[in-house]
Amino acid sequence: MVGGALLIAGLASRPVGLVLAVNMIVAYLSVEDDRMKVLNIFTKPEDFLQADPFFFLLTAILVLAFGAGIFSVDAILARTAFSKYNVR
Repeated sequence: MVGGALLIAGLASRPVGLVLAVNMIVAYLSVEDDRMKVLNIFTKPEDFLQADPFFFLLTAILVLAFGAGIFSVDAILARTAFSKYNVR
């Protein structure tokens, strides 16, 4: 719950994205029906893409890769509180 709230706010988004991505991979591998979807990803990708944890995993990986964006708490803190430490 805390990781999801931090992800929504955009605070410590990349570490939280990593933790949530690992969490969703474990969610895939914990359920026997979803485990078979992971194993058959190349033969039947639509089953993998329609599983419940897929969109949570996708969101966590996107935030991990690209960050939270310009309207996140991380970006606002970087522009205001830590602006004197930026070298330009």
